[in-house]
Amino acid sequence: MMNATATSPSGPTDTSLPDHGTMSSEYRRAAWTMCYMSVCLTCVVWQIINASILVHRSRKLLHIGVLTETVLSFCSIGCSVLNPLTDLSCEFRYWVSIVAVNMGGAVVQTILLYKAYICYDRAKWLIFLGSAINLGYLALTFLYATIGRVPTFKDYTGSCVLNNLEWPAIAKLGLDILSNAFLSVAFLLVIYRHYRMFNNNLHKSLLSGGVLFSVGVIASNIITGILIATRTMGGLSADLYSFDWVITGYLLIKQFKFDHHRAEKEDDIISKTMAQSERGSRASYDSRQDRVHPLQGTEQLWACPQCNQVIMKH
Repeated sequence: MMNATATSPSGPTDTSLPDHGTMSSEYRRAAWTMCYMSVCLTCVVWQIINASILVHRSRKLLHIGVLTETVLSFCSIGCSVLNPLTDLSCEFRYWVSIVAVNMGGAVVQTILLYKAYICYDRAKWLIFLGSAINLGYLALTFLYATIGRVPTFKDYTGSCVLNNLEWPAIAKLGLDILSNAFLSVAFLLVIYRHYRMFNNNLHKSLLSGGVLFSVGVIASNIITGILIATRTMGGLSADLYSFDWVITGYLLIKQFKFDHHRAEKEDDIISKTMAQSERGSRASYDSRQDRVHPLQGTEQLWACPQCNQVIMKH
């Protein structure tokens, strides 16, 4: 029986095989984790396909942002799925995870920030303050790569083991709560403004602006961060963010698909209105032409010199 040894800040870490009961429990946990990550990976593949369709149709920066977020999710989840099945390095998986988690969070928050900016009559202070908060994700990535870096190695099930620290997870949760609280206040102000304008038709107005989808993304981010930081799911693993990525990607794609269909309907209404207006203008023009026709005939008759001579002779 071979024992594996890895180095940690406090010295070598013994990863010798445990007893049979513990091994069976760990293998079951690894199998359930693989099933969970495989389902998440399938959902993310669907999201990449739909996000690519959105980008191909409109080529908007927001849609490119959604595609970027789904690709980052695919990279992180894909590494987690391939890790126990291949010789993929745990070090490589660690770097992919910290970049995907933090940069993916920054992309999502930027999309929500721009949505709040549009709904709040393009208030520039909203962009400046929100962008300053989003810079925290870059700082957090730097911290994970330096003082927050932890050793990682494969256990006997083939999964990567991380001796996760408490403070990076708490820092990530604090940044998520700060950013989402800021966006929540912005969207609450939007909801209040819509309520004053539309009263009982509030839900229709919110759906038309996609605000409800954005609020759902914020709620998903906060709940997932709290579950991870409090170890409710049993650890601080970045794999737990996969569920948040699936929900976030779905809501964002649903929102932009809704906006795209609404824009198409508005374009159809405008084109029909213009066509009706054009037909009305044409009918009015033909009516005027019918009334002017006899006068035009007289004018043409007097414009003919020979016709004038014939008329004068008679």
